Amino acid sequence: MAANLLSRFAVRGAHLLRTPATATVKRVLLPATPTAWRHISTTEKKKDSAVGLSVHQDGVTTKVGGEVNTDYINRKDWLTYGCDVEDEDYDRWTYVFGGVCLISIMTCFMSWFFIYIPNASWPNRDWVMREAYLELHRREKFGLPLIDAELIPVENIVLPSEEDLEDFYIMI
Repeated sequence: MAANLLSRFAVRGAHLLRTPATATVKRVLLPATPTAWRHISTTEKKKDSAVGLSVHQDGVTTKVGGEVNTDYINRKDWLTYGCDVEDEDYDRWTYVFGGVCLISIMTCFMSWFFIYIPNASWPNRDWVMREAYLELHRREKFGLPLIDAELIPVENIVLPSEEDLEDFYIMI
């Protein structure tokens, strides 16, 4: 829980550092004292900003300076979730998608398990036992066997002939 909170805090801080500085002061939560705030000045430095000057000399326009490095692969403030170490967006998407799928599957499976779990005290257990004793009493009263050998009448059973079974191996 604490590691997840720290990684989310680091990712959010990295996101704030990547965005253009519109305010001169940002608030950063100190890890040692969770209720204290420290104001940090975020003035732009020359090495952090791009120079967009154009020099006109002898009819030739030349750009001076370069672009700010926006390569997210080499960023030192990005903590990976362990899904991809090169692409931050894919890493975050895979982490969130995997978590959502895992929670959804676990919720569905656990709900199904608790709904359809076999219950030893199912509601009709007493009724079934009572009916079984009544059927046994009826069979004893009329002199019938307790378990009928011909539950299905022999006339209603259709079996294949010997010619149909010649090619089949029957294990008894």
